[in-house]
Parts: sequence; structure tokens; C-alpha cells
Amino acid sequence: MGGASTELAIGSAAGLTQVLSLPLGCVTVSEAAGTASDRWARADALVAKTLAEAGLSAFHVGPGACLATGGSAISAQALARAQGLVADRVSLSFLDRLWRQLRSHGEVAPAGLPRGRSAVVLGELALLRGLLRALEQPLLPLVPGALADGALRTRF
Repeated sequence: MGGASTELAIGSAAGLTQVLSLPLGCVTVSEAAGTASDRWARADALVAKTLAEAGLSAFHVGPGACLATGGSAISAQALARAQGLVADRVSLSFLDRLWRQLRSHGEVAPAGLPRGRSAVVLGELALLRGLLRALEQPLLPLVPGALADGALRTRF
């Protein structure tokens, strides 16, 4: 997950077998949601609509086979750590609980959110929740860093 797009890939050390780039990132979702009181619903609807139209059936893999990298994964790790949870993965139930908490408390940045991420936390959470639902994943392992920094090499 990036600021302007989200990439999905299936592959192994031998190479990629399936790749998809979605025009949704934490910045684009947050900006598209706007500033009105219904921004939470708009972010959810935008992510759900885009993921439904993307045809993700090729990306339905076994539980735990998905990984998230990048700034949004780092934010999710920090938020989980601040809640006293295991920080190498997040669950859909944790993300849903955090979503409800933030939505009911307005624009207050949650404890543990990395500096500079408050403007995009709406998009981050909408995307993470939407992807877990669309890919039918109960948990999402998080890999610190970005793909460009070799994050997956350090994981495997």
C-alpha cells in the first residue's frame, strides 16, 4: 500500500505470477473522502467499490499468505503496539474496533500513530479493512519497510 496506489502480487522466489495495481492509496482515499462528517462512510464506499470492480479472485490465497508493506503497514504496527497487541500482524477485528473508535471521536489521532500519518490514517484503515474483507483474510502479517527497500527479502 502506497500513497497513490496499492499493489497486489502473487509469486515466489522464481518470479511473479499475478500482479495488479489499484488506483487507491492512503493519500488518495483520504483526500477523496473529503472533510465532511460522512467522510468515513465515503472512504469505506470508495474502497469497497474499487475492490469489488477489481476482480480479486486470483488473489484469494490461504489464511496468512498475504503480507502488507510500506508506511501503512508501519502505522498499523505502531497502532497495534500502542494497544499492547502483537505488532507483526493485525486482525480485521482490531482494525474494525480502531475504525469505530476513531469515527466516534472525530479527528483525534490514535495513540501510537507515527508522526505525520494523521492526515492519511482514514485511508490507511479503510484500505486495510477493505483488503482483508475482499481477500477473506482474518489476519494480515506486516512487514516493516517498503518493497523498494527490500522488505520482502528480509522476511524470507
